[in-house]
Amino acid sequence: MNFRIIPYLISFYTLISCQTTSINEHGGKIKGESNIVFKEIDIALNGQTKISGFVYSEFDEFFLEGAFVEIGDTAVITDKDGFFSIIIKPDLYDISASYAGNTKQSIKKINMSKSEHIIIVFKLGTFWID
Repeated sequence: MNFRIIPYLISFYTLISCQTTSINEHGGKIKGESNIVFKEIDIALNGQTKISGFVYSEFDEFFLEGAFVEIGDTAVITDKDGFFSIIIKPDLYDISASYAGNTKQSIKKINMSKSEHIIIVFKLGTFWID
């Protein structure tokens, strides 16, 4: 195991255990967030970039199988553990995750450099109006 990743996994656990909310343009509250929890150069990628991560349901408190993750013009579906991974060319990307019954979360304008690997955690929430 790569022991350098342990502090990031601890941060990940802390991230999924916290409740967050924001307000949308209609005044409704949205629970959920998205964060880059790991970023490193990986020479094994040979100039490509790797984006991987997890999609988690804040409402149900479990990882979402079948969540839709968009990376630029490309899309992937999470596996049974809520995990996704894709190797792509270096570029500027908007990355988002969505799942039926949960809010869509996005990270805009991520500049991916050669041989860079990032891990993202999408914590999808719900929408309601007080």
